[in-house]
Amino acid sequence: MAAAFAKAIDMLLARRGLGGSLIGLALAAALLTFKPGEVAELGETWFDAMNQIWPRPRKSEPVVIVAIDEASISAIGVWPWPREKTAELFERIALAGPAAVGVDIIFSEAQPGAPAELAARPDAPPAARAWLKNLPSGDDALADAMAIGPFVLGVGDTSEPAEGPPDGMYGVVIVDGPDPGDALLDWRAPFQPLRSRQSFVEASSGEGVIALNEGFDGVARRTGQLFDLGGKFLAPGLAVEMLRVAAGANRIVAKTNRGGVESLVLMAGKEPLLAVPTEPDGALRPWFGPRDRAREVPAIALLEDDAELARLEGKLVLVGYTAAGGLDDRVTPLEEVTPGIDVHRQTLEGVFDQALVTRPAWAGRVELVLALALAAVASFGPLRLQVATGVAVGVGMIATPLAASLALYIVAQWAFDGATLALTTLLAGAPAFAVHLGLAERERRWSEAVRARVDGEMAAAKRIQMGILPKAAETFPDEARFSIAAVSEPARTVGGDLYDFFLLDDGRLFFLVGDVAGKGPEASLFMAISKSLLKSAALRGGDDLGAMLTEANAEIARDNPATMFVTAFAGILDIETGVLDFCCAGHEPPWRISSGDASERLEGVGGPPLCLLDDFPYPTDRIELNPGDMIVVVTDGVTEAANQNGELFGVERTQDAIDRIVDAADAGAALDGLIAPVAVFADGEEAADDLTALVVIWPGPNGFDGGNVKV
Repeated sequence: MAAAFAKAIDMLLARRGLGGSLIGLALAAALLTFKPGEVAELGETWFDAMNQIWPRPRKSEPVVIVAIDEASISAIGVWPWPREKTAELFERIALAGPAAVGVDIIFSEAQPGAPAELAARPDAPPAARAWLKNLPSGDDALADAMAIGPFVLGVGDTSEPAEGPPDGMYGVVIVDGPDPGDALLDWRAPFQPLRSRQSFVEASSGEGVIALNEGFDGVARRTGQLFDLGGKFLAPGLAVEMLRVAAGANRIVAKTNRGGVESLVLMAGKEPLLAVPTEPDGALRPWFGPRDRAREVPAIALLEDDAELARLEGKLVLVGYTAAGGLDDRVTPLEEVTPGIDVHRQTLEGVFDQALVTRPAWAGRVELVLALALAAVASFGPLRLQVATGVAVGVGMIATPLAASLALYIVAQWAFDGATLALTTLLAGAPAFAVHLGLAERERRWSEAVRARVDGEMAAAKRIQMGILPKAAETFPDEARFSIAAVSEPARTVGGDLYDFFLLDDGRLFFLVGDVAGKGPEASLFMAISKSLLKSAALRGGDDLGAMLTEANAEIARDNPATMFVTAFAGILDIETGVLDFCCAGHEPPWRISSGDASERLEGVGGPPLCLLDDFPYPTDRIELNPGDMIVVVTDGVTEAANQNGELFGVERTQDAIDRIVDAADAGAALDGLIAPVAVFADGEEAADDLTALVVIWPGPNGFDGGNVKV
């Protein structure tokens, strides 16, 4: 027996390629045993690919989105709107008879400038206080509107530690089965939820968490529907809470087992109305379909056209922000940029049409058995085949689990990880593994060459970008009528911040600071284009600064396929009189510093960032500078500079730095005094955003040599 076994071993060892097969089998076994994070990422990417190959067809239209879109913002104004206008919108929605209304907005703050707030000011005259106290409140109007209809408010998160269950929150979830414990989504626990004001909560029909479950790469593939808030307090997600309100259920039962959550059941008394199957952590995996803009009703249309209200009757209505550049933009398996509210729509439609993607609890065990079988066949089977035949068989074995998982996805919406099975087969096959190593080495060398070339090109791009920004010493070498200095430091090799200054004629100085939304090469290209077009518009623009920006806005937005936008502050200084025309396009208001006085923010009417609203007529504001006045303009790279502890430099530290440069000898010294504290605060921490600052000083009509100003 022992002799026969030894002979068999000798025969195996004599076979060509057996060593590579054993190495491949060991790699496959290690891959399946330890399953590193990259393998899990591969599986999620394969699920995305299957969704892209076979997106969800539209069966019904249960959901309508009331969109705070570009048209609504153009008609009403930038968000947030006055509470009275929001109350009018909510009242019209409620009177249309929707089944439930999910609000993807958190009204956590009181209405700014409310009558009660103004009446409480110590400088308010007594007669005015009494009059203001009797004025209606926008918050009261909004709460009254919410009380009319079945509104479900969104719940977000903060960084404030929780000391227990959130006060006054609906306790609609009960558990039937073992405590799900750590199986639930890790949603910032144990931190306090961010909720709307109590008056709104009391007027609403429920609250649902609006957090989306984003993966390793920032893709929102799942929506959490059960969360632990404040320790052992279970709260529903927005979608399932809307369904509860629409169905008239009074509670949600979380059916659990030892592995986690099985389903969420909507209950009316003791009668189950609807069971929503979930993954063990309480999340749903929508089967994504294309974004349907036809199901999005602009808020302005509901306010102005009664006929549009009929579209909401009996529907699940979602209210949220969809305008370009919104803070809630997300990435899904089908959309590179989509409003977060559309992910909630996909979830509701998936539940309503019973079209959710399912990954059974036993899927991982089945995949493990199949992976081991494929690894064994791939390791030793090709030893009996010719090289060409073995390669063909190996390709077939790799393609089979991919094709099988895709077929299951199309037929039953089951999410099986065919990609990991294919990778296991690839690693276990000796010929394929050898080829894989060769290709990987060649790709590595090619990547290094490409990286070196790209690094060189990026360095050249930085030199060019920095070269197009003017230097005060070169542009105005002997200028005594004013002093100006600026600096720009990109967070990456190249950045999206910009500044410019030049004379429109002998008596007028034009200066500009801008900030492109984004960083890196794309933002730098957009920065260069924006700077050139802004300068061109300024040189052609005559005397009206607002008209210059309006024209530049149209020119920059004309060819903008990436829908980028740029904030800007522009000014024209009359060097003889000190009159300053300025316009703020969504930019941080600058500071005005008067010699011997405290600094103040230079507020104006302003307008939205460039390229955000087409044909917006930018207004011009005007002030008169006093001799020695200084104007300081910065981008958010100053206020949002972070140190190693994650703290931001902030507006207060910026204000302190500005207060210390009031007696600077010239603009260059003032700029150094402003930027130096930022660098000390960051202490070498990598910048998260581009940093730009500009300082201009007007000494008076006699210039710096006239003796009328201390410099």
